[in-house]
Amino acid sequence: MHSKISLPSTVAQISKTWTPKLIAAVNNHHVKVAKISGAFIWHSHPNSDELFYVLDGSMKMEIENADTVILEKGEVFVVPRGVRHKPVSEAGAEILMIEMEGTVNTGDVENSELTVVPEDASKSESESDEICILQLDITGMPRRICDFSKFLFTIGSRQSSEA
Repeated sequence: MHSKISLPSTVAQISKTWTPKLIAAVNNHHVKVAKISGAFIWHSHPNSDELFYVLDGSMKMEIENADTVILEKGEVFVVPRGVRHKPVSEAGAEILMIEMEGTVNTGDVENSELTVVPEDASKSESESDEICILQLDITGMPRRICDFSKFLFTIGSRQSSEA
């Protein structure tokens, strides 16, 4: 089914910084929005470039062994795959990101308290109660699995009620 998403209302519903929301999937790439404030962690994405578009506010992208890039509202910057970077926004910003499906926000930094599975804001309210897990595929890339975990949850619930 075809549906549209309002960027302003989706971003307005984000209450916690550094927690991207998935708004669309296009040709094996995810489009996400997030609110950011302060500094994120140094990380890289070994298998994916990462596009940043500033919807509102401003940010800087610190790049290891390179000049820092300042981004204002309406500007775009692509961090090439494998490049260590750290997004920072002292005053706060709203951003849109495009990256390969399965790309984790903390990249190569494992077990960070900032690692999150993006909530799928593109789904209707009735679909958003799915239980999802993050699982590594055969190439080591993380994949968000919702239907399988919902299936396991349903099986577990049936077994509990039958006992």
